[in-house]
Amino acid sequence: RRSNKDASIHLLAQKLEFIHPVKKEPITITAPAPKDSVWEACS
Repeated sequence: RRSNKDASIHLLAQKLEFIHPVKKEPITITAPAPKDSVWEACS
């Protein structure tokens, strides 16, 4: 049973890092946690 009204799940990646397949350079993508009670409870 999921408690979210839309039956979604809360998945979040705060930071993703990988090597660009052609340029062979590191790529880093960061994002803040969404403004949601589930994530606010974890911070």
